[in-house]
Amino acid sequence: MDVLRDQRRRAGLITLFRNRIYYPPEQRSAAVADQAEQALRTRLVILEQELARNPFFAGNKWGMADFMVASTLYVLTRLKLDMTLYPKLDAWLTASINRPAAQQARKLRES
Repeated sequence: MDVLRDQRRRAGLITLFRNRIYYPPEQRSAAVADQAEQALRTRLVILEQELARNPFFAGNKWGMADFMVASTLYVLTRLKLDMTLYPKLDAWLTASINRPAAQQARKLRES
């Protein structure tokens, strides 16, 4: 049951990515992408609220929870999603993907 719930949680982001970037243009559905974006935005509000309470998802310092969230949300950089409604999340994600370890990991992946 937890696996199905997890798949539904990720469906907004995955569906959005597929219908905006991954699928060939003729297979993309703007309506499906828009619906997925709306679902994703409701989740981004929750993350924004958490960062209003704490500087990081792991509490007072960047930790494993932050790594997991950053790894998942990295795809937002490809989607070029407007993040103006989530300034704390946007700043946190930018800082997270610019961490030295993250930059090294991207270099390894891209080489």
